[in-house]
Amino acid sequence: MLLYTVMTQDGAEQRDVIAAELVRIHTAAMNVPADFVHSIFPTYSRNQAYVAANHSLASILGVIRAGHTSEEKTQLVQALWKMFQDNKGISDSDLSVALQEIPPSQAMDNGGIMPDVGHETVVVSGPPQILEELTRPEQRIEIGSDPTAKA
Repeated sequence: MLLYTVMTQDGAEQRDVIAAELVRIHTAAMNVPADFVHSIFPTYSRNQAYVAANHSLASILGVIRAGHTSEEKTQLVQALWKMFQDNKGISDSDLSVALQEIPPSQAMDNGGIMPDVGHETVVVSGPPQILEELTRPEQRIEIGSDPTAKA
């Protein structure tokens, strides 16, 4: 799962365009399915966001799975910056973009625990007894394995 939070002043337009661009950029940069990309657009009133003591116009925070390379993350941040400036016309001083990483095991999407980076076709799902086993702290089950299968 990836969650982009795009925070802007009230009245921000082009959310549909920006959401579509977030999907396009993220799937290209990180080589993941489009349904991994979520976005939310909370807004705030004018004069409620600052950089130093100056008003700020927008911030993008992307929560991503840990495991991507530094190059992938740098490319992603730069592409997000350019896309947002191209769509919104915001200056460098009025925009911030940041990524926050979480272990894949700490996120669920599409009914399953997120796979490690590079294993996107494998999402943990299945009968309740398998999911029950996965949630027990004393059990360690490799993603994609079937604990009910006989050796």
